[in-house]
Amino acid sequence: RSRARDYHLTSNTTSFTIDAPTTGVAVLGETYEKDNWRVTLDGRPVDYFRVNHAFLGVRIKEPGTHTLRFEYWPHLLTTALWLAGAGFAGVLFTLVLGRFTRRTAPTA
Repeated sequence: RSRARDYHLTSNTTSFTIDAPTTGVAVLGETYEKDNWRVTLDGRPVDYFRVNHAFLGVRIKEPGTHTLRFEYWPHLLTTALWLAGAGFAGVLFTLVLGRFTRRTAPTA
Protein backbone atom coordinates (compact mmCIF):
# COMPACT_ATOMS: atom_id res chain seq x y z
CA ARG A 1 0.00 0.00 0.00
CA SER A 2 1.42 3.35 -1.07
CA ARG A 3 0.11 6.87 -0.65
CA ALA A 4 0.08 9.39 -3.46
CA ARG A 5 1.97 12.69 -3.32
CA ASP A 6 2.47 15.85 -5.38
CA TYR A 7 -1.24 16.36 -5.95
CA HIS A 8 -2.27 18.93 -8.53
CA LEU A 9 -6.00 19.67 -8.70
CA THR A 10 -7.95 21.85 -11.13
CA SER A 11 -11.66 22.09 -11.87
CA ASN A 12 -11.57 19.05 -14.16
CA THR A 13 -8.19 17.34 -13.62
CA THR A 14 -6.41 15.51 -10.85
CA SER A 15 -2.80 14.41 -11.08
CA PHE A 16 -0.45 12.86 -8.58
CA THR A 17 2.71 10.80 -8.20
CA ILE A 18 2.75 7.36 -6.65
CA ASP A 19 5.65 5.15 -5.59
CA ALA A 20 4.51 1.62 -6.38
CA PRO A 21 6.64 -1.05 -4.66
CA THR A 22 4.88 -3.77 -6.71
CA THR A 23 2.27 -4.06 -9.43
CA GLY A 24 -1.24 -3.14 -8.34
CA VAL A 25 -4.11 -0.71 -8.72
CA ALA A 26 -4.23 3.04 -8.16
CA VAL A 27 -7.67 4.30 -7.11
CA LEU A 28 -9.05 7.82 -7.46
CA GLY A 29 -12.04 8.63 -5.25
CA GLU A 30 -14.01 10.27 -8.05
CA THR A 31 -17.24 8.95 -9.49
CA TYR A 32 -16.78 6.41 -12.27
CA GLU A 33 -18.46 7.50 -15.50
CA LYS A 34 -17.89 5.35 -18.55
CA ASP A 35 -16.11 7.17 -21.41
CA ASN A 36 -16.07 10.51 -19.56
CA TRP A 37 -12.48 10.37 -18.29
CA ARG A 38 -9.12 10.63 -20.03
CA VAL A 39 -6.40 8.95 -17.99
CA THR A 40 -2.65 8.92 -18.54
CA LEU A 41 0.04 6.97 -16.72
CA ASP A 42 3.47 8.52 -17.14
CA GLY A 43 2.13 10.58 -20.04
CA ARG A 44 0.68 7.61 -21.97
CA PRO A 45 -3.08 7.04 -22.28
CA VAL A 46 -4.36 4.07 -20.26
CA ASP A 47 -7.70 2.42 -19.67
CA TYR A 48 -9.55 2.84 -16.39
CA PHE A 49 -12.16 0.69 -14.71
CA ARG A 50 -14.76 0.77 -11.96
CA VAL A 51 -13.55 0.05 -8.42
CA ASN A 52 -15.87 -0.75 -5.51
CA HIS A 53 -18.97 0.10 -7.60
CA ALA A 54 -18.17 3.81 -7.58
CA PHE A 55 -14.56 4.91 -8.12
CA LEU A 56 -11.88 4.98 -10.83
CA GLY A 57 -9.05 2.47 -10.93
CA VAL A 58 -5.92 2.16 -13.07
CA ARG A 59 -3.67 -0.88 -13.28
CA ILE A 60 -0.04 -0.27 -12.34
CA LYS A 61 1.79 -2.94 -14.33
CA GLU A 62 5.31 -2.38 -13.03
CA PRO A 63 6.89 -1.18 -9.79
CA GLY A 64 8.42 2.28 -9.63
CA THR A 65 7.50 5.94 -9.46
CA HIS A 66 4.55 6.82 -11.68
CA THR A 67 2.57 9.95 -12.47
CA LEU A 68 -1.17 9.60 -13.01
CA ARG A 69 -3.40 12.24 -14.56
CA PHE A 70 -7.20 12.03 -14.65
CA GLU A 71 -9.05 14.53 -16.84
CA TYR A 72 -12.83 14.78 -16.83
CA TRP A 73 -13.94 15.25 -20.44
CA PRO A 74 -17.54 14.17 -21.16
CA HIS A 75 -17.64 12.00 -24.28
CA LEU A 76 -20.07 14.33 -26.10
CA LEU A 77 -18.20 17.55 -25.22
CA THR A 78 -15.97 17.49 -28.31
CA THR A 79 -18.99 17.04 -30.59
CA ALA A 80 -20.86 19.81 -28.78
CA LEU A 81 -17.92 22.20 -29.16
CA TRP A 82 -17.67 21.48 -32.91
CA LEU A 83 -21.40 22.05 -33.35
CA ALA A 84 -21.26 25.30 -31.38
CA GLY A 85 -18.32 26.47 -33.53
CA ALA A 86 -20.19 25.59 -36.73
CA GLY A 87 -23.26 27.49 -35.49
CA PHE A 88 -21.14 30.52 -34.65
CA ALA A 89 -19.50 30.39 -38.10
CA GLY A 90 -22.97 30.18 -39.68
CA VAL A 91 -24.12 33.29 -37.80
CA LEU A 92 -20.99 35.21 -38.85
CA PHE A 93 -21.43 34.11 -42.46
CA THR A 94 -25.07 35.28 -42.41
CA LEU A 95 -24.11 38.66 -40.95
CA VAL A 96 -21.31 39.20 -43.48
CA LEU A 97 -23.50 38.08 -46.37
CA GLY A 98 -26.30 40.42 -45.22
CA ARG A 99 -23.87 43.33 -44.97
CA PHE A 100 -22.68 43.00 -48.56
CA THR A 101 -25.97 42.07 -50.17
CA ARG A 102 -27.94 45.09 -51.30
CA ARG A 103 -31.64 45.05 -51.15
CA THR A 104 -33.48 46.88 -53.87
CA ALA A 105 -36.95 48.26 -53.34
CA PRO A 106 -39.56 47.14 -55.87
CA THR A 107 -40.29 49.81 -58.48
CA ALA A 108 -43.83 51.07 -58.88
